[in-house]
Amino acid sequence: MIGILLAAGRGRRLAPLTETRPKVLLPIAGKPIIYRPLLFLKRLGISKVVAVVHYMKDMVIDYIRRISDELYMDVDFVDQGAELGTGDAVRKAIDRELDDAVIIYGDLYIDVDSVVQR
Repeated sequence: MIGILLAAGRGRRLAPLTETRPKVLLPIAGKPIIYRPLLFLKRLGISKVVAVVHYMKDMVIDYIRRISDELYMDVDFVDQGAELGTGDAVRKAIDRELDDAVIIYGDLYIDVDSVVQR
């Protein structure tokens, strides 16, 4: 099973905060928002992730590469190319990896410990 991490959006409603960095890299409680969805996937036992990126993709890719080493995750990247919505982003990821998948938004703020219980 793979994880599909949707991290391509601009976050227009959060402007001007998102004029200098993408929404998924905005900090909450000292960590970029995208950290928690990655941690959630890791806690589910998923170590292979396809991240769909677009807006300020170099910043997103740099952060995910750094944190993926800490989380022992293998992450591939797909550039959505244009903001065509969630369905298009999922299709681009599935075109890259044909496997069962957990799809998660990169800007989803979740308390991993309260969601993942073993």
